[in-house]
Amino acid sequence: MSESTSIKLQDGLKERVRAIARSRQRSANWVMNAAISRFVEHEETEADYRAEAERRLQHMRETGEHVTNEEALEWLLRRSRGEMAPVPKAHR
Repeated sequence: MSESTSIKLQDGLKERVRAIARSRQRSANWVMNAAISRFVEHEETEADYRAEAERRLQHMRETGEHVTNEEALEWLLRRSRGEMAPVPKAHR
């Protein structure tokens, strides 16, 4: 089931949404729902990423386990060349 809400759009945005809706043969409502859904999914993914980074940083602080910058860069370079390089092992 869907809920109704009202929002104030910036000047000119409503017509831009309508133009996109016409070009896609969709309703303006569909376009706005799609845009908001993508934004919310992006923000949730970013929040998950930040939380995971914080957990890993805390783990590193507690255990001292880490990889050096050089090890990480070498791994990234190998991966960027398409190699199936194993993730560097953490050490103290």
